[in-house]
Amino acid sequence: MRGDSFGSFLANAGKITLVTADNIKVTVNKNFVHKLAIKIFGVPHIGFRIRTKYILNMLDLKKCGKVLDVGCGIGLLALYLATKGFEMYGVDLNKEKIDAAKRINQKLDLKVNFKCASILDLPFEGDKFDNVICSEVLEHVEDDQKAIHELSKVLKKEGLLIVTVPSKDTICERYRDSFGHVRTGYSVNEIERLVMPTDMEIVKVINAMTFFGKVAWKINRGFFFSKVLVSISFIPLYYLTLFDNLLNIKKIPVSYIVILQKK
Repeated sequence: MRGDSFGSFLANAGKITLVTADNIKVTVNKNFVHKLAIKIFGVPHIGFRIRTKYILNMLDLKKCGKVLDVGCGIGLLALYLATKGFEMYGVDLNKEKIDAAKRINQKLDLKVNFKCASILDLPFEGDKFDNVICSEVLEHVEDDQKAIHELSKVLKKEGLLIVTVPSKDTICERYRDSFGHVRTGYSVNEIERLVMPTDMEIVKVINAMTFFGKVAWKINRGFFFSKVLVSISFIPLYYLTLFDNLLNIKKIPVSYIVILQKK
């Protein structure tokens, strides 16, 4: 991904705990082997890495602007973009995750502004950010219409909002409760209806993980019990997901990546 393993910078962040959407916790950097694995493989989570790949492809890394990551968790994407020169802000409702993000931020001597806040009440003035990222958040929010209005409010005119959401695929249905989703996911028509009342328009919808990606996602998740297996299997599984686009497979994806522009 853009020449490096996403998350490799965490090798310099000290011992940290990574948490999946269904609260599977993995502590990394406990020893030299952990640090080496992070440097080589980055964060070995197929779903997260594939979504991040598409998000980064939509950002101009040569024209660093002011970017907000809503639902940032422990700040992996915000921290990475800060290393590339972006002026980064991150918000999350979970104070424990924000506190962890701040510790990593301080350890790496970056300048990310992390805040504990709700997507329904973003603590920023209007038209502030060149780009806004909201990945795997809307499916957790009852009032997703208000959430999308808040995202639009803080975005500058002609700025991009990059949203990722689960689809209504059987995988998303199966894990809905364990992932804490208030809805299974979205169809493209539902996304269009959600955006319609706003001052934004959809410029692109990307299907992420359709056939081979689903196979890779399931294997990757099945190996979560072993740091060794999940690490050494990650690279082949990651590239397996790319066959979906190469072969132009038309199936319901695990995730939609939606790019919107403010009018």
